[in-house]
Amino acid sequence: MTARPIRILLAGTLLGLQLLLMPSAALASGGPVLDSHPLFTEGFEGTLLPRTSLAWAFPTPGDPLPAYWGTITARKHSGAHGLWCAESIPASTTAGWTRYAGRYPASTAGIATFDAPELADYYSATLDFWYQMPSLGANDSNSFNVMWKASTAPDRWESNVGLPLVASMTHHTFTLAAPTPDGATHPVNLSRSAATVRFLFIDDASAYESPSTGEGPTIDDVTVSGYKYGPVRNLAVVADDAGAHLSWRVPARSTALLAEDEERSITYRVYREYEGSNAWTELTGVRIAATSFDDTDTDALSGTYRYVVQAWDAGSGPGYGQVTMSGDSATHHFVGPASAPDFSITGIVSPSKSAVIPSYTVNSVETTAPTATATLDGVRFTMGDTVSAEGTHTLVVRLTGAGGTSERSAVFMVDKTPPVTTADAPTTLQFAAVTVTLSASDPFSGVAHTYYKLDTAASYSLYTGSLLVTSFKDHTLYYYSVDSAGNRELTKHVHFSMRMRTTLTITKSSTKATRNHSFTVYGYLAPAGSGGKITLKYQKPGSSHWYTVTRYTVKSGTRGKWTYKCMPRTKGLYHFKVTYAGSSTRYKSASPTLAVRVY
Repeated sequence: MTARPIRILLAGTLLGLQLLLMPSAALASGGPVLDSHPLFTEGFEGTLLPRTSLAWAFPTPGDPLPAYWGTITARKHSGAHGLWCAESIPASTTAGWTRYAGRYPASTAGIATFDAPELADYYSATLDFWYQMPSLGANDSNSFNVMWKASTAPDRWESNVGLPLVASMTHHTFTLAAPTPDGATHPVNLSRSAATVRFLFIDDASAYESPSTGEGPTIDDVTVSGYKYGPVRNLAVVADDAGAHLSWRVPARSTALLAEDEERSITYRVYREYEGSNAWTELTGVRIAATSFDDTDTDALSGTYRYVVQAWDAGSGPGYGQVTMSGDSATHHFVGPASAPDFSITGIVSPSKSAVIPSYTVNSVETTAPTATATLDGVRFTMGDTVSAEGTHTLVVRLTGAGGTSERSAVFMVDKTPPVTTADAPTTLQFAAVTVTLSASDPFSGVAHTYYKLDTAASYSLYTGSLLVTSFKDHTLYYYSVDSAGNRELTKHVHFSMRMRTTLTITKSSTKATRNHSFTVYGYLAPAGSGGKITLKYQKPGSSHWYTVTRYTVKSGTRGKWTYKCMPRTKGLYHFKVTYAGSSTRYKSASPTLAVRVY
């Protein structure tokens, strides 16, 4: 828990600034821990302080001259200003800020004092501030000191001597209220004591220091904070049929007086959480003054609960609601009222490609182990047995305990059979583009996915619809399916072949012609055959030699159509055919021979 701020007062000839006490932050909803609250910080952002010297009594003429603390913009932790002890006013100047010859005089010292009278009402106290001191004169020691004392003990100081040099603003914290008695580890304990805090800088031209000077310290965002009350003591809880009874002892008066009870009026807030949940419930609704509390709201509780009690102010106004430091907690284990067991069916995965072994887990706290009975598909079943039969099953489990019987059910499927996939690829030679459809079925959990790969593809693809194959060659299609239980079918494959071919006709689809009269030979490639190179050849009547008429490169298009005009000079039987040229003839068929009788 973070400490709350209190008022601090800057006192001395230079500083006459009072820091007001801030209103306390509200308690965090649902729990005894404060989420956050604003810290009140003196950042020296208000009215500029008077530029005069602090009073300083020097017993001999050789002691340091007064130094001057004042606001500065070049050094600060936040805001626009910090408080700087690094300047000196020349003797001829009554109110100036000019640095003496660009440096200190040979010997200087300055004090800034903060008074915190509110600490007389606080159990503990902490001093926070930011400081910067980049340099000193040659051979100078770290002579920036922080001191504190009780206002009623003017000659007794706790001092931190010589804060180290730092080139940038650095955070520093001192505990002013030590947890040990006065005179032990910390001779000064500002618990429940009005306090004075002093920042002292000395640049003394003694025998062991050089008279050369550097730059003194800057402080900013000075905060004194504290807890108004200590933690409650001896918190205990005893439970019976009527509820949980809490009792505690009031906080100690201060960190230095741990054996003495707090004498001020205190109210308390009581909280409860299911241990480890950090979900707190405030039980009182309003704060109570008694050091005991009966928690009667325990009938429905089951398990271990933790209680925390916090001390709060009794009244209102400044400081109202400031809380204690974190204290001890007390726990109790409650056994809830008898009720039917709460349990879950476990060990079931559906659909499962292997046998299932159902089990159950009891979620409630039971005084004795409940008994279990079960049925599987309407037949008595022993929990822990194996279910291996394929199909959909319904399991009903009943648990009987001291508080009655509860029932849970689960529906699951066992599927150990992989799906079956078929392909309608053609079994005969094809002369056009081919569409192949894959069909898969599974008798139990259903087909989840089907995959395929055509020829030498690097990987399988997810089947989403019919496959259109347009390349004219021999093909192999690989495929398999997986069902919802994860069963994978063995890979299957099917072969099919595709060829391109051409057809031939003559004028008016006739196979007769007249000598010395022209006729036209027509031809086309099957779909997707455009761009192929073909050669038209013929045999004259009575000859077995094939003459090349011409070569064609079929134009682009779904069908490559071409024509050739013939003028027969001889009567008899002519033969025409088309062949494919080049090395790509493997998947291309020649046309049938066309016979034309010339009269």
